[in-house]
Amino acid sequence: SESIISEIKAQTENVSRQNDEYERLCESYKNEQLEIKESIIHLSELEQEHKNRLKGFSMLYENAQGKLSEHKKKYDSIILDINSASQKIKIMQELEKNMEGFSYSVKEIMKASENHILNGIKGTVAHLINVDSRYSVAVETALGGALQNIVVDNEQTAKNCIGYLKQHRAGRSTFLPVTSVKGNALSEYNLKNEDGFIAVASEIINTDEQYRGIIRSLLGRTVIADDIDSAADIARKNGYKFRIVTLDGQLVNAGGSFTGGSQARSAGVLSRKNEIDKLKNDIASLEKTKSGLEKSGLAVRNEIEKINKDTENIRNELSQVISDMAGFEAEEKRLSMMAEQSEIQLKNSRISLNTLEKRLETQQSDYKNAAEQLEKINAEIAKAENSIAAEKNSRETLRKKREQLSEKLSQYKINDMEVRKDIQLAEGEIRSLENTINSIDNENNRTASQIRINQQTISDKEAKILEIKQSLEKIKTDSEHFSSETDIYRSRQKEHELQRDKINSDIRSLGDTKQSLAKELARLEERRNTVLKENDSIIAGIWENYELTRSEAESIAEPVENMIKYQQKLNDIKNKIRSLGNRNADAVDEYAEVSERYNFMSEQIKDVETSKKELEKLIENLTADMCRIFSECFEDINKNFQNIFRELFGGGNAELILTEPENVLESGIEIIVAPPGKVIKNLISLSGGEQSFIAIALYFAILKIRPAPFCILDEIDAALDDVNVSKYASYLKNFTDSTQFITVTHRRGTMEAANVLYGVTMQENGVSKLLRLDNTDFEANTQV
Repeated sequence: SESIISEIKAQTENVSRQNDEYERLCESYKNEQLEIKESIIHLSELEQEHKNRLKGFSMLYENAQGKLSEHKKKYDSIILDINSASQKIKIMQELEKNMEGFSYSVKEIMKASENHILNGIKGTVAHLINVDSRYSVAVETALGGALQNIVVDNEQTAKNCIGYLKQHRAGRSTFLPVTSVKGNALSEYNLKNEDGFIAVASEIINTDEQYRGIIRSLLGRTVIADDIDSAADIARKNGYKFRIVTLDGQLVNAGGSFTGGSQARSAGVLSRKNEIDKLKNDIASLEKTKSGLEKSGLAVRNEIEKINKDTENIRNELSQVISDMAGFEAEEKRLSMMAEQSEIQLKNSRISLNTLEKRLETQQSDYKNAAEQLEKINAEIAKAENSIAAEKNSRETLRKKREQLSEKLSQYKINDMEVRKDIQLAEGEIRSLENTINSIDNENNRTASQIRINQQTISDKEAKILEIKQSLEKIKTDSEHFSSETDIYRSRQKEHELQRDKINSDIRSLGDTKQSLAKELARLEERRNTVLKENDSIIAGIWENYELTRSEAESIAEPVENMIKYQQKLNDIKNKIRSLGNRNADAVDEYAEVSERYNFMSEQIKDVETSKKELEKLIENLTADMCRIFSECFEDINKNFQNIFRELFGGGNAELILTEPENVLESGIEIIVAPPGKVIKNLISLSGGEQSFIAIALYFAILKIRPAPFCILDEIDAALDDVNVSKYASYLKNFTDSTQFITVTHRRGTMEAANVLYGVTMQENGVSKLLRLDNTDFEANTQV
């Protein structure tokens, strides 16, 4: 029994040590769980940081897309400006090539020169001079018709040109031989100190030195001033002895008359040349800006491409972080389960230990009691034997007592056997506990091995997290956009590109139309300005040479009947002129030239007035035709309206009346209707359905006059009741032979009358589906 108790004590101590080991393992599991939880928290923070980075990248991507869109708008605008400027240059070069604005005679001479029919022709004054754009309006105004004068090398060439014009009946022109035309610039007046004085006109002209005398002849006595006030002051101070022109084209003529007003911008040949140069410079500047935008746009596209690439990388890293976090969470759950299992085993082991300790205490107590009882029995036996020796006489009593004691000893032996059985049972339980402890030891060994593996995994994950952090530091300035948003932007970009292509196509079409219209407009403006300038030049020449205004010259003009009387009158006039001082020897030639120009301009004005009358007559004829056609169509529509109204309403009267029959094109139209059984004075008193039915009847009346091949009706039957819907649908079929109808409706009667039904449904949010039903096939299947 003592050996059994010792063995139980040893087993108890072993179980106690195992309990300590279980407690240590549980604590180790909990510590590992805490470490894994910290790793999970860290990975969660890292995941949130990745998501924040992705949002930041999304914003950067949107900003980059906005920049790219803005660049594209600027680029498209510059392309439009370049195309517009190129078209203008093309138009002006075409005008320049065709010599728009020049008279027919000038064109013929220049054409003959190009074909080498005439030699010695230098060109027109307009083509031989260059003027700063600031002075182009002033010089054009000062030269007037002289811009079309033709410069030739000598007098013989001028004669040849005149003979060519006479031979071909090509009109008249003025020729300026280089050898004979000379001029002097103003020198007798001190004008440089005058306020508003800019220069003598001939001094600002850039031309070949051989033509300088011609320029002085044309502009040597013309001064350029800032504005009309400065020109008036300069002219007044110098006694109106020379002509002054302002920068905006106003004239103070010699003698004191003023010529001015508004004029078309860039209408003259000089302005046209300057405008071409300006447009070329503008195109060069725009091309430079375009190149810069292309480079910056390419940089933005590269930036977007880099953002997308870095975004893909960080998205992959984020996926890896999420995957690692899921692994840690699974490991944390496994460790939690193992810790719980170890705690349960520890609890069971403690219960078993307590049971063993209690049984050990019980066995030790029973053994002690049995030993004490045995000692007492032995003492009693010894006492009894002594008593037997001393009291032989009472043997029988002692025998009986011995028998009693023997019975007690047997009972104690039985108790001892029961104790031994309990000890054997305890030994079996101890062996079971040892097996359990061995199993726990094996599990602990496996758990320790797994803990080492997990620790190694944690170390690897922490190294990976550190690597991810380093990667995040490198791409802090990059951006991300989610794949769905990228697809949306790409889709929008494709839509915008389609819209841009369509707009560019429309722009090209409109540009061609604009180009042709602009060309025609420029030609007409050139012709108009040429006529006006010639007229102004003639009037200015009359004033300069004779100091007569146009009205004065017209008032004193007389037809020549008696040559002798005219000659005498002419001599008198010459004497009067001679008495006035030195005369201009070229006055007669100049008058002839001016007269010729005046006649030419008068013919041009007459042609314009004739054209005006023809246009007015054409407009009158068109108006008459329009009135006739409108009246005929209106009458037919009125008849159809009356018939259709009666058919739809089953009777009644309807009529269309013009409020101003004498002016049908501007007249209003009154609708007078009377449904069966009603007296209606105003359409407002009718119901909404009746008003809609009347409008439908009127539309059918118009459609019957001129059927359209295709027509869309958008819920025009909404206000009708079921009976009128059936009438409307039935009558609509009368037009199906000549017109195809698409009807948007919610009314059953209209749907039943249709050949094909189309419906749109949304089974899923944001996803539309088109349904089609062919009523003819449906009716055929129904009949079958």
